[in-house]
Amino acid sequence: MKNNLFWIRYKRSILVAFGVCVLTFVMLLPLPYYIESPGTAESIGDHLVVNHKKDNKNGDFLLTTVYVQKASPLTLLYSKLFGKYDEILNENEVTGGSSNQEYDVLQRYYMTDSINQAKFVAFKAAHKKVSLEFQGVYVMSVLEKSKFYHVLKPGDVITSINNKKFASEKGFISYVSSQKNGQKVRVKVKRKGVSKIVVGKLMPLDKTKKSGLGITLINKTNVETEIPVKANVASLGGPSGGLMFTLQIYAQLMDVDVKHGQKIAGTGTMSSNGEVGDIGGIDKKIVAADKENVSIFFAPNNELSSAELKSDPNALNNYQLAKKTAKQIGSNMKVIPVKKFSDALNYLENIKNSSH
Repeated sequence: MKNNLFWIRYKRSILVAFGVCVLTFVMLLPLPYYIESPGTAESIGDHLVVNHKKDNKNGDFLLTTVYVQKASPLTLLYSKLFGKYDEILNENEVTGGSSNQEYDVLQRYYMTDSINQAKFVAFKAAHKKVSLEFQGVYVMSVLEKSKFYHVLKPGDVITSINNKKFASEKGFISYVSSQKNGQKVRVKVKRKGVSKIVVGKLMPLDKTKKSGLGITLINKTNVETEIPVKANVASLGGPSGGLMFTLQIYAQLMDVDVKHGQKIAGTGTMSSNGEVGDIGGIDKKIVAADKENVSIFFAPNNELSSAELKSDPNALNNYQLAKKTAKQIGSNMKVIPVKKFSDALNYLENIKNSSH
């Protein structure tokens, strides 16, 4: 009788253990969704060396991030219960339909380009020698139906077509679209520093029916400066740190104190003409900045398009959403609207220590 009771309990224990394993497996099973939540606010000075020196002045320029993780039933449940500022997105909304490799390549490109634009604008503002060179067209993705699908890869840089070089992405697109569909072209590509020639036929693009290679692309530029700037950004990705990188580089180039001992954060892309572009997830970045006791937060303040307002009459631009979020969480930091790099710089140059 005792032996039977022992075996019954033993079998029950095995079934319970098996059930726990199955439940754990199911709860951790990856789903076709991502969760975006408030990330970190970290010092840009830790990532930059300008003219062989790090920033030694009091205060910090902070880069704010959004944490992105693959969803599982367990993380989705936690997000629903406790993640007030979490956002659940499907894979296409996050990756744009790109593969993991393509997405990673694109994020690295955006960060590299962000540093380049920041250097160019900062050096121009500091009246230091700088040049911006167009290197070619950066391949972000290749359509499966493209004749170049097996010969071009994300991260390739197209430097010429049929021995023709161009001064910008627009010149490249204009030339290719003027050719005949089905025409064979010779494309010179640089991949990991090595140049090669690939050949393929042009295809009609879905929207315009004009000729194309069947790729998504963007400008690839390089910035040359006499004063060296080294950026260690291997752990970072995306373009949204442009404004803050520009402020950090400028302050170090000029050896001026515009931080006044404060923690200053912000976000926004940077273009070569000094304009600050919009980004996503600014509400999460406000939460991340507030946790680090940030005093000032710069937010892009560009007008919404008529199409955006038509789609959602209650839509808020970056600055409006940042301001609203700061109020919701009871933050004391000042949210400052900016449209250009000069807006942020002028604000910092005019504040006094006693103001905060």
